[in-house]
Amino acid sequence: KLNYSLGEACHTFDLLKERILNNLNYKPTLSEIRMYQEKQNVVSQQRHYLKPRIRFREEEKIDQQFGNVNIEFIAINDKPHQLKLSATRYTDHMYNEGRGFAGLFEVLISAEKGG
Repeated sequence: KLNYSLGEACHTFDLLKERILNNLNYKPTLSEIRMYQEKQNVVSQQRHYLKPRIRFREEEKIDQQFGNVNIEFIAINDKPHQLKLSATRYTDHMYNEGRGFAGLFEVLISAEKGG
């Protein structure tokens, strides 16, 4: 359970997306909103899918940065329930190993401090 208002949680959800787009060489690939009823509850699920911008250079592995980034926010009956940030790296031999999740979190924190 999140200790945020609905407005604060929505703002944080969008802020994470903007920080990644502004501080990394990423592009938005999909944003979606789903609403559905589950038993007596109305569930609202929002997602942003972000991908690194790929540059192909001969004889160099592709820099995948953190791989694909998924930001998800779930509210139940208009109350924030879950805010999730995940990154999935590519395992293909064409890509470099990529950076770990802690590095992504560090980018988000340093962006807040203006760095």
